[in-house]
Amino acid sequence: MVRSVISILFILLSSFCLKAEKKWVPAGDPLPIISRFNEVNSDVVSIRCSFIQEKYVDILEDKAISEGKYSYSAPDTVVISYISPEEYTISVTGNELSFSSEGKTATRKVSSDRRFSMLMDLMRTGGVPSSGEVSSYRIEAYDGGDEYRLDISSSRSNGADLEVIIDKEDMSLVSFRMKEGEEDYTMFIFKDKQIKFRQVQP
Repeated sequence: MVRSVISILFILLSSFCLKAEKKWVPAGDPLPIISRFNEVNSDVVSIRCSFIQEKYVDILEDKAISEGKYSYSAPDTVVISYISPEEYTISVTGNELSFSSEGKTATRKVSSDRRFSMLMDLMRTGGVPSSGEVSSYRIEAYDGGDEYRLDISSSRSNGADLEVIIDKEDMSLVSFRMKEGEEDYTMFIFKDKQIKFRQVQP
């Protein structure tokens, strides 16, 4: 009897895992997807959401998981607030960046460190290039039913440097995974999204 119950549970769990696994099929030319993504996101007025950051470094045994809140207000205000395991906030308005932690705040220019401007762009667009920049990259597009996946890499690299998942319904970012070495990577997963779009004038 116990063996029968265990067997049934195993079958059910196996079936669930198979259903949960995303099936990606080639979507052909990525340009229409990228053009639509950029067009929709150009009308975004604000974004509010939670995120999970997963970072893997080969020399460490476990992945480092962080959680936080992200907000964007057009045209150039971004706030990234980490909640756990440590609390700190990165705020950007225009070219001014503020870093707040333990009641102390430090400010600097975004242009003083290219990494900050890259991070702001990644959180906003996932690293998806503009339509005019597509020819500078090697991009493969995949269809997962309710989502698109873009594998983006430079012409000199092997494999995808950046994997971007886009929600088909509102063309918002679901996640992006950035390669940082042979096995190392940083991944952001966005959830509980609240997005406001610019109202089209009649």
